[in-house]
Amino acid sequence: MGKISILRSKDYCRLPWKNGQGYTDQIAISPDGSHFGAGDFSWRLSTAAVTSPGPFSLFPEHRRFLAIIEGRGIEIFHGEEKKFLPAFMAYQFSGASDTRCELPFGQVVDLNFFWRPEQVKVHFEIVTLQQGEDFLWASKGPAGFLFVAEGKLQVADHVGQRLDTLSLRGESRLEIQPLTPTVRAISILLSGVNS
Repeated sequence: MGKISILRSKDYCRLPWKNGQGYTDQIAISPDGSHFGAGDFSWRLSTAAVTSPGPFSLFPEHRRFLAIIEGRGIEIFHGEEKKFLPAFMAYQFSGASDTRCELPFGQVVDLNFFWRPEQVKVHFEIVTLQQGEDFLWASKGPAGFLFVAEGKLQVADHVGQRLDTLSLRGESRLEIQPLTPTVRAISILLSGVNS
């Protein structure tokens, strides 16, 4: 059985963006002691408020997962290529890509996961549950995260509030129980890395 813990949103570490144009709330980073700005990490989980249009920071050695968790959506540009990303849709792209954004419906908050693909394999899933439904959260790798984007849920003896993150170490199969009429969560399961 894996070890589960709750990372509370009030304890996330606020840091400036690499390009200095905003702030990010760091949830977890590996290995311990690595630094977001230096880019010397294997993987990193964070949220950020995007309050104005502009360029994304470059992370040439990483891939990037992005999901909008507050707001109606964001327009992402890779050069001249444009993509509209609505709320709660998973999107992956290269951290080396020349990327910028526009905010057609105002500011948003996003969830970001960066990883080195030669070191880490990652499975993402956006989960929507209604009260009375259960979800089996199964990890076969060394680490996993369940970010609570909306509502409140229970896993074993732990209760996750909105913007909290459940952290799992080791293989496990756990029942997720919604405690509010609707729960939205983002599951991130890692393999191929010792974390």
